[in-house]
Amino acid sequence: MMSYRILHACVNNLRENQIERLGRKALCAFKRLEINEERELESFIVKNPNQLEDGLRVIGHQVQTDKGPIDVLALDKNETLVVIEIKKEEGDTDMLIQALGYYDWVFENRATLGQFYSREKIDIWKTPRIVLVAEDFSQLLVATSRYIRSSIDLRTYVCLETKSGEKGFYFGTKEIPPLKAPPTRPTGIEDHLNYITNKDVKKVCEEVIAKIKGIGEGIELKPTEYYLAFQFKNRNFGLIVTRRDFFYIYKADWSENVRIERMENFTSEWFAKIKDDFVNIGGTLL
Repeated sequence: MMSYRILHACVNNLRENQIERLGRKALCAFKRLEINEERELESFIVKNPNQLEDGLRVIGHQVQTDKGPIDVLALDKNETLVVIEIKKEEGDTDMLIQALGYYDWVFENRATLGQFYSREKIDIWKTPRIVLVAEDFSQLLVATSRYIRSSIDLRTYVCLETKSGEKGFYFGTKEIPPLKAPPTRPTGIEDHLNYITNKDVKKVCEEVIAKIKGIGEGIELKPTEYYLAFQFKNRNFGLIVTRRDFFYIYKADWSENVRIERMENFTSEWFAKIKDDFVNIGGTLL
């Protein structure tokens, strides 16, 4: 096998979409090869774990579990157990599910593994990791990986050959995009109103608020993280929950609500319910 340092120095600055053109790079120094069996890739990783990850050392391969054999069981530079699952072609969700089964077994048997591999100084208190190695990964696997709480790395590979017939593997990283943060929840009255993106609906909401506040003295509109509360002497008698294109008015006990997009949706019956709840907590109608 060709020196990994030489191979990596030639390709480590290439982007993933440039790998296909690698043969034309560096004066056609390399040719991409297809491997015949996964065992060829597994054997290379077992013999050269540092080429997959710095500081990685293999403690076993084809490790038998009640869920089948783990391709490679390793320790990283922090003495953390690493479950390595290998696939010759594109990795799909079946590969991920299989790896999670092995991960579950390793997680549950960390203490036993620590005793069995006592010379390896396994830190059994650290949460194990998962490393998947494949030619590429399906979009569904990548998307699903975002929801795995344990540490998971997706590593791609390409097998290359020089003009002189030397072969080597180059490992790349498939990025797992982070989960998008949820929209910031409104915190003030204007935040709730501005959450409504439909200008006409926002105007209706402002009119409804003015109408309700006008039923008596001492009425306040208090914002919370989730809703606007109509209060009299710190007691709720009506609630508004804003959405992008409409808003809801709830009774204070959340027992009933009405969806409002136009002023006529705020019927006289609903206006009467709000006034009754205001009176029931001690308010006086104007």
